[in-house]
Amino acid sequence: MNTDTTEKEPPHVTLTITPAAGKPGRFLAVAVNGVGELHRDAIDLNSAVSRKRFLTAAAGKVFGNPKDERLPPLLADLEKQLLAAAKVPPGATDPVATKADSAPVDPRLEALAKMPEDIRAEAVATLESPDLVKTVLADLEKAGVVGESRTALTLYMVGTSAQLKRPLAAIVRGSSSSGKSYVVGVVSSMFPGEIVLQATSLTTNALYYFPPDFLRHRWVVCGERSRVEDDDKAETTRALREMIESGRLSKAVPRKNAEGKIVTELVEREGPIGFVETTTLGAIFDEDANRCLLLATDESKAQTQAINKATATCAAGIMAEHSRRRDVHFAIQRMIPRVDVVIPFAEQVAALYPCEQVDARRSFRHLLNLVRASALLHFRQRDRDDEGRIVATFADYALAERLGRGPLADASSGVSDGARQYLTALRDKFSVVSFSTSEAQTVGVGSRPTRYRRLLELHSAGALEQTEPQKGRVPAQWRLTEVDVESGATVLPTVERVMKAALR
Repeated sequence: MNTDTTEKEPPHVTLTITPAAGKPGRFLAVAVNGVGELHRDAIDLNSAVSRKRFLTAAAGKVFGNPKDERLPPLLADLEKQLLAAAKVPPGATDPVATKADSAPVDPRLEALAKMPEDIRAEAVATLESPDLVKTVLADLEKAGVVGESRTALTLYMVGTSAQLKRPLAAIVRGSSSSGKSYVVGVVSSMFPGEIVLQATSLTTNALYYFPPDFLRHRWVVCGERSRVEDDDKAETTRALREMIESGRLSKAVPRKNAEGKIVTELVEREGPIGFVETTTLGAIFDEDANRCLLLATDESKAQTQAINKATATCAAGIMAEHSRRRDVHFAIQRMIPRVDVVIPFAEQVAALYPCEQVDARRSFRHLLNLVRASALLHFRQRDRDDEGRIVATFADYALAERLGRGPLADASSGVSDGARQYLTALRDKFSVVSFSTSEAQTVGVGSRPTRYRRLLELHSAGALEQTEPQKGRVPAQWRLTEVDVESGATVLPTVERVMKAALR
């Protein structure tokens, strides 16, 4: 063993890395120099802490003096070997997928390897920061999001969840000019092209004819949902529902073969996909709505003032530079591993979750997938189990509960929070009398189209009854019912209740 500190160059140390038997995601690393084996240990290549522990132990056996000036370059060389031996680009986090010849190639890894080293280092520092969520929100604000922090962060989680086996899907609702498409555009711009698929419109069969594997772990960002809600439209979105629900598509298609005979071929496309679209509609097909988180834009006067102020700032030429942070987020999303997430306290959440309505079966899954998305984003700050799966924490549940509280309450009650506030205003003014559509549009906040949309939401949920339909220029007549749409407002158990149940 060479301990002569007068040499300028550190001794050469070679690493060999082999998959650990029966432990996916774990590797056996052995450090050898001219004298013989220095150190061996099982490591997790996805974990900076695990790598550093191994490298420090191996290098420490080369030099007796921990302050030796040759130690830092040796550590740097060993880490480069550590990643290269497993054919993983610096900063990548999915070595298992790259070494399996039969597995689809992850296009993120090649793109990550080509990124500047300082951008990758900044991405790692962001991922390991205790203020990760605050940093994401700050970066989204610098990129142009004004006020819609909860909606923007939820959309960021939807995009991040695309690397899970069961990604999230969302529909952003709001009136025309409320900024819903803008928020979706800003958030999706923080994701690289090999993850985001921008599709202004999807036809009935479009998903079936993308190249094989093209849709795997994509975040499909659609434009405005069609205003036509009928059986034909339901058929158009059926393929999309199937891809969101099961993560794959299959369709039997008749075609002519080389001999001119009609034969049936099976067209299959693999997902899974994350998904988001926007809409001005108050009522959405139940089959589509219950597969998605229903998000709503802020249409308050204060939000309008904040947007106008930001627009004025931009017009005055005072703009924040965010292109570098955008590149950092590209690197972050390329580092996100494609691994499972386990939730140790999931049974306690299930025991506390309200189950009066049958749609709780899906909304509960949405909540768990929000927990998984948070844990996935925090993968450098979370433990792994023996199978290499990320272990979610109560902090992940706290974030999921905060983001899911509104959307899942809306799903439970059938109406948005804005519509519930509108119902309160209607009850204050028209508690015992009928009223017209025109009279209803003088109540509450928001534009006339917004109030009309909320009127339809309440009618669909049964809180309003139409006593007379519109006749020419004579508006429809309405009356309030006794149907309660407030029950969904506190649908989620708090993190304190979950922790208390888990610690019993």
